[in-house]
Amino acid sequence: LDRKSEEYKTLKEERSQYLWYVLEKIIPDIRERVVVSQVGTPLTHERFLKRFRGSYGPAIRAGEGSFPFSGTPVKGLLVCGDS
Repeated sequence: LDRKSEEYKTLKEERSQYLWYVLEKIIPDIRERVVVSQVGTPLTHERFLKRFRGSYGPAIRAGEGSFPFSGTPVKGLLVCGDS
């Protein structure tokens, strides 16, 4: 998608709604309290963070897993990234 297209802007807005939905369960008036809201996408990560194809962190779908931890089977060896 072209990041300047209306299709892209619409998709960004649609995809952000789930996060708002979850936050509103905890803070019902969150949208009224927010002063600035910016939605990041893989294109955002690629452009500003120089991430290959916008990759950022592990590919884990919401509700299907959790983030891995830094430990490894080797004592004292940790896995880490730049973020």
